[in-house]
Amino acid sequence: EATDAEHDITRGVIHIQNSPFTTEEGLADYFRQFGKIIRIKLCRENGNGRPTGEAFLEFRTRPMADDAAEHANGKVGDRKRMEVQAIEVADDDYDIFTPRDVE
Repeated sequence: EATDAEHDITRGVIHIQNSPFTTEEGLADYFRQFGKIIRIKLCRENGNGRPTGEAFLEFRTRPMADDAAEHANGKVGDRKRMEVQAIEVADDDYDIFTPRDVE
């Protein structure tokens, strides 16, 4: 079993704001060029289900997430300039991938 330090090294999560992508498939199609995607969370508005422009992606490794953030940050699509950052995710905050409504 991996130690906490080894587990943290393998995690690679990015946070996206102003995403031009409206589906998980669209996110995956674009971001898979940076590495193996494990999970995707596309945040949606409560009630109507429209994407909020915010998303989280988990990559197999932290270097993959770092590469995605470096190359995708500032890219423009559908007149939106994406803000992409690799983020640290603590074990107790890892529920960002749990489905829930956004108000």
